[in-house]
Amino acid sequence: MRSFSTGIERAAAEMVGVFRAIRVARLEAGVVRRFIEQGRQEAGLETEDVTVTPEAMGRLMSHPWPGNVRELKNVILRALVMADGPTLAPEHVQFSLAA
Repeated sequence: MRSFSTGIERAAAEMVGVFRAIRVARLEAGVVRRFIEQGRQEAGLETEDVTVTPEAMGRLMSHPWPGNVRELKNVILRALVMADGPTLAPEHVQFSLAA
């Protein structure tokens, strides 16, 4: 049986790793995939295989991410909701509500 503090420490270490991945010059595609899976579950989407076009991934990778992990999660969740199918295209990746 794992202790509660060990679980928290592991989760905190994972979030620090994710935060570092966002702050580096190039966002790791694995982080994006993880957040897509989390967002898909949060939104209750039944589609299991979500595809990200190279152009949409390029938008995500080139954004400076001045916010935090929550900003990335929100952008991905919004893209999943806006997409009318299992493919995220550049028009689904919006960095602000005014975009």
